[in-house]
Amino acid sequence: MKFMYCIFAVALLVQACKKDKDKVKACGIENPATNIPWLKHTIDSFMTIKQGGDVRVLTYNGQDYINVQQIGLSCWACGLHTCDGRRLTFPGDSALIVQVSHVGYENSKLILSFGY
Repeated sequence: MKFMYCIFAVALLVQACKKDKDKVKACGIENPATNIPWLKHTIDSFMTIKQGGDVRVLTYNGQDYINVQQIGLSCWACGLHTCDGRRLTFPGDSALIVQVSHVGYENSKLILSFGY
């Protein structure tokens, strides 16, 4: 019986460590979907119209960029934002969008999936 308690305690410790490790920061802020005002507003706006999507963070040259990808939108880079909420746009930010896009979806980290 003591053996079972030891295994249970170790499992709890491992799970607790995993949760801390899995937390994703964006722009130096923990829980960015709640703690970055413009991002929270954007997510809430999509939820209001029952639109789903993903919020991801990727880093390029030491700078974080947040991508808000709506379901059904085929342009992955069209939802790129700076940490202050400025949306990267074509043609003004075209060179930066191309460079950030090379980091790519596969190197981004999921912050939140919403509206599914």
